[in-house]
Amino acid sequence: MKKELITRVLPSLWIQVQEHSERANETISKLLDTYLTLLLEEPNWILPFEINRRITSYHLKEKFSKDFPLVRRSVMVDYGLLADVARLAQKKAKDQYMNSSEVNFPSVVRMSLYMLIRSEGYDIKESNFYSDAYFSKNYTLDSEEGFLAKMDVLYHKYKRIPTAREYAQLGGSISLSYIKGKFGSYKQSIDFYREKRSGLLLDNLSIPYNKKITT
Repeated sequence: MKKELITRVLPSLWIQVQEHSERANETISKLLDTYLTLLLEEPNWILPFEINRRITSYHLKEKFSKDFPLVRRSVMVDYGLLADVARLAQKKAKDQYMNSSEVNFPSVVRMSLYMLIRSEGYDIKESNFYSDAYFSKNYTLDSEEGFLAKMDVLYHKYKRIPTAREYAQLGGSISLSYIKGKFGSYKQSIDFYREKRSGLLLDNLSIPYNKKITT
């Protein structure tokens, strides 16, 4: 059953998708369904980039949004087909990137449109958007700062120190297993957080969104 789905893509990619649709004399919806079917029939492909990546620093989120302004676009999608590809992409994300964060439908549509256009020989515009190396260099923090930034987000959400499960559920590159390996245990990582944020963890108040803190 087809339903409307809203995804956010680079304007340059959407223009190329429209051009390909006109040349192929097929709707974007039809092209997408055909390509999703191909991904299921030939499942040995690899993710072209980490589609479930997250930015934990609010300052870096702002920078990423300015560097790569995305536009909202609507496309009719077979949700059954899309769900099957999303499950496959989820497994690939875990295998390729050790990232268990949710792979959502809009990100699968964006990835599929990118792979479709690339397979048709188009010159990919704004290629840094899809580069894991560029993303890691410009929009991620080092391990300690990344851990502090994630904890700030969770402390703001729960108004308290998060549990290990709550930390793990946020996902992202600074995983719970990584933190345990680095600090020895989750409890020791909490001690580190308390030490670094001692001036802010007062009276159960949430940590303010301070760029000096989260970057």
